[in-house]
Amino acid sequence: MAKMTYGLELETVNLTGEQIGRAIEGIDDLEFGGHFGYHGSRVLGLRHARMDGSRIVWVTERDGSLSHSSGRTAEVVSPILHGRDGLAHAGRVMRAISRAGGKVNRTCGTHLTMGVKDVSARFRRMGANAQAKVAMLVVEIYDYFNMAFQTLVSESRRNNSYCYRPIGTGEQNFENRGLRDLQTFGQSSKATYANNLRRVQYQRGQVNLNKFASTGIIEFRMHNGTLNPKKITTWALLHHQILSFVCNNTQFEDFRNFPPNLYGLCEMLNVGSDLRSDLFTRANETANVYRTNYDNRMLEAHLNFINGREGQGVVA
Repeated sequence: MAKMTYGLELETVNLTGEQIGRAIEGIDDLEFGGHFGYHGSRVLGLRHARMDGSRIVWVTERDGSLSHSSGRTAEVVSPILHGRDGLAHAGRVMRAISRAGGKVNRTCGTHLTMGVKDVSARFRRMGANAQAKVAMLVVEIYDYFNMAFQTLVSESRRNNSYCYRPIGTGEQNFENRGLRDLQTFGQSSKATYANNLRRVQYQRGQVNLNKFASTGIIEFRMHNGTLNPKKITTWALLHHQILSFVCNNTQFEDFRNFPPNLYGLCEMLNVGSDLRSDLFTRANETANVYRTNYDNRMLEAHLNFINGREGQGVVA
């Protein structure tokens, strides 16, 4: 994970931004950049601070989607972080906020932003269509294996209006917008993927590609609010595995060869034993997985495919 760059947005309750700032400044080598309005820190460029030993700047911002009986809420925004050292660094901040009284509730989420251009030199050499394919493969993985991702987050994030499915915002909307053909199970051409990338807006989805074309970053919005470093480390390592998979492979096996659950996702990505163990431990902590009719259609698509009745696209 040495080359990966990423950032975290931690939605919290029970502390003000200023109180969180004091907790962060209690960590020796960190600097608190201030509390801002919604996305207000961007004007200072603090989100571009790097862990180079000079300025490691965290900020907090107001987020109107959060609510708590105390009236105290804040979104904590990290600088650009790097590799496992960055995960350990974020863990120190999360523990400091928890010790100060920070909490999460059902209104909170955790957003993970990853710099795809830093995953591999191969990605940086790709043309626009090939890079579009990378983005759409991530979308298709999230769509086909959505049951797997559901098992890794709390119930509050499984059907949340702030993190809807990457293909379609719901069963009826999916049908009405004519998006059924976007799920091609990893088998489309680069040109088709580039066209599909232009067809759909993803800003509020589980996978946010709003800045992909300009900056090469992807935001993953599905995870529930947490101040638990282990949960975020497991989530970040899984997404690093996904991005490495879509960037560095030239041929992709049809996704329908794998069951659309966590086991199938781990098999397709060839997830190592340590991360696999952590993923299934997390899955065992959650219960009552939310399943839509669309998930059932993905299961049927898998069964039909391995039985030689694959047809075209998602099975109705």
